[in-house]
Amino acid sequence: MSVPKFPSALCFLGLIGCGIPPVDTTLVSKTPADAKSFAVAKQAVRACKSLTNREKNFLRAGFGYSTQPVALRKGREISRIIVLSPNDAVSVLIDGSSCYVGLENMTPSQSYELAQIWVQSYSAQPNSAHGNGLSDHVSGAWRNFFTEPARFPDKAAYSHRVYIASYKTWPHGPYDPQRNIAYDIGDIFPNNKPGAVVKLTHAIECEPIVSTGPRSGAFLPCSGPAFRPK
Repeated sequence: MSVPKFPSALCFLGLIGCGIPPVDTTLVSKTPADAKSFAVAKQAVRACKSLTNREKNFLRAGFGYSTQPVALRKGREISRIIVLSPNDAVSVLIDGSSCYVGLENMTPSQSYELAQIWVQSYSAQPNSAHGNGLSDHVSGAWRNFFTEPARFPDKAAYSHRVYIASYKTWPHGPYDPQRNIAYDIGDIFPNNKPGAVVKLTHAIECEPIVSTGPRSGAFLPCSGPAFRPK
């Protein structure tokens, strides 16, 4: 998985100037989601925190999890992960290294609370710790960049970039009715009732290398990251 390009990362973090439409305040919930639905959303967030065990974690929590083909334009087809929630108010979207968990009637403060599961799991720091602000779209944004060191003789180093955001309402896109990509946000999250999402992106990058120095000549492959969130 590749690390997001720098401008895209800034937009993800909720920084100003990314050409994002204004917040639709009619979709910002003022009445909190009920405790039962919020508990299911927490289960989804916990299931999504690990890239390597997502399917097992979702199935264990009572969600449906499958990979299905999606027809795109010009006869193209792509696989997409489908997560079915046991609670109609909870929606999940997995797109590559990103996971969105949405909840109808979730307020911005509930969204912020929900994101803390990921913040603690990845020891992420708020944008303010890096001198960055927030756009009106999010109630909080956090990140953590770190490198998992190489392990001799069988693993190259892995670079990790973790981005977390708690949105005030539903994500702004992509909207893709023409089916150029694997999903349309409008198919996943309702755009006619209040609610919000939290989003985790965990981008991992590795390049196999031939080592130098005392262990010169050893080939270190990308055999899989050892890091696991808390």
